Amino acid sequence: MPLQPVLAMNRQEYNFAHRANEDGTIDSICRECFATVATSQWEADLEKAEQAHVCDPAELERFHSVHEK
Repeated sequence: MPLQPVLAMNRQEYNFAHRANEDGTIDSICRECFATVATSQWEADLEKAEQAHVCDPAELERFHSVHEK
């Protein structure tokens, strides 16, 4: 079965973690593929990148194959 891209904006639950960095910026991290999708000084600026984020199916497959063993 071919893998399909996962559209973060179509999921119902909150799918991004925000991490504060020492330099005052904030990272937005996808909880599905663990990619850092954006970094900004303002948390409100992260929303656009979060809405546009699409998980890479190859990265998801690689992640799940490593962590399911």
